[in-house]
Amino acid sequence: MRRCLCWFAVVVAALMLTACGRGVSSHPDDELHFSMPIGPRTWDPHPETRAFAYGWYSLLYDGLMTTDAHGAIVGDLARSWNLSADSLSMTLATGVTFADGTPFDGQAVKWNIEKQQAQTGTSPVLKLISAVDVVDSSHVVFRLARPAPNLVHQLAGIPGLMVSPRVPAEQLQAGAPAGTGPYVLDRHASQKDTKYTFEPNPTSWQARSAHFARVVGNITADEVASANALRSHQVDVAYLTPSQAVSIGDDFDVATAPAYVQSFVILDAGGKKLTPLAKEKVRQAIALAVDRDIFVSKINGGYGEPADQLFTEGPGHLDGYHAPKRDVARARKLLAEAGVDTVTIGSETWGSFSIGNLALKSMLSDIGVRLQLENVAPGQDIVGITGGDYPAVYTYIPDRDPQSIYAKYLAANAPYNPYHHVDRGIDAAAQKAARSMDDPDAMKSAYADLMRDVYDTGWIIPIARYETLIGYDPSAVTAVAAWTGITSAFYIRDVTPA
Repeated sequence: MRRCLCWFAVVVAALMLTACGRGVSSHPDDELHFSMPIGPRTWDPHPETRAFAYGWYSLLYDGLMTTDAHGAIVGDLARSWNLSADSLSMTLATGVTFADGTPFDGQAVKWNIEKQQAQTGTSPVLKLISAVDVVDSSHVVFRLARPAPNLVHQLAGIPGLMVSPRVPAEQLQAGAPAGTGPYVLDRHASQKDTKYTFEPNPTSWQARSAHFARVVGNITADEVASANALRSHQVDVAYLTPSQAVSIGDDFDVATAPAYVQSFVILDAGGKKLTPLAKEKVRQAIALAVDRDIFVSKINGGYGEPADQLFTEGPGHLDGYHAPKRDVARARKLLAEAGVDTVTIGSETWGSFSIGNLALKSMLSDIGVRLQLENVAPGQDIVGITGGDYPAVYTYIPDRDPQSIYAKYLAANAPYNPYHHVDRGIDAAAQKAARSMDDPDAMKSAYADLMRDVYDTGWIIPIARYETLIGYDPSAVTAVAAWTGITSAFYIRDVTPA
């Protein structure tokens, strides 16, 4: 990856506090303290749709499947599985209990799936499961209403997390012991949206992953304060922005991993809230205003790379595809052909999104498009996006397969399609891909058609492939890895005291 950081270093020198020298940790060696910009809404994982929250939940809960630090899918509570066009069969781990003493078994899996199907959040992903057959305590079969090529990918994320069926909803939300993971929440030592403290789960089958006597996660939305907490050894690990990665100092290391694609997403491609966005030429003009190279070199400090498309390989990747370069004259011509002189797009911003939003605001203004930004509280952006408050948004897309993109952004009932716009060509391609599970070449071709339509129509505009940057103190902790595909997170189960 490129590390052309000279420009950023000059800016950082003017903006950041001088890094502290090597110091002594402010907490015992058998404790892990970390800082993240935002925490979970509640400790019930299933209403959550934000990928970063999986990092928090992984302390308490195990999934049917999960991913390793490199993003590869591995078995967890499901030790093996077989996916076909009409079913997913799984063999479950045995001898596992939830932290409240409830056995984990096939009935617990059935309860978790039905729980999610009945509530907002993960339910759209799991609605295609028409029934859960419990063969016995360690074998279950999901019956599928239609083919689901990406179901295993989904179950390796938040939808696959298992909670105890016997913990009441209010207690689950508050963090009562309900998982099979290596830790439990110490509710008395925690303060919502400020600090969460965890202690080892004595009943966990994953006890070997509890390397610390105490884990403290601090929520620090102020990015400078978070980096300074690492410099002053108040925390051992912290999520960093590019500017902080440049200036953090020689006493600290930075772990990186592919995290997401910075993208501008048209939420109102049907023009129900903002009529001009229904015109394909308007959306294409917006895409032509984006300078991907500037995003990487200036906004991302040289980390990552320009992104013409969301996927670098596999289904959904377009061989030889290159998005048009920034072309202000051509963009203005497209707007004129669409009969649009100027257009104002309302959107939201907060925290680390702000620098990217400001860059887009400047780029779009060059073609006569005004990006009107509203500052919102951390985490409240999702409420406005899914509620239809904004016709477009600059966001981070962590999804790693095209079916997830379709289910999240493009389907009529997708959570990030608040105006329920339908593109017949995209829908037809998604349906063809689902029908072609037994024909990999046909499925790949269908997904290629789907993603090409997404890019060519300007519905989703990929900008830059970004890395999660995790700063840490190597004198305090070892085996720190940024978690591929989990935004802002590190793979906490491998971290050990130095």
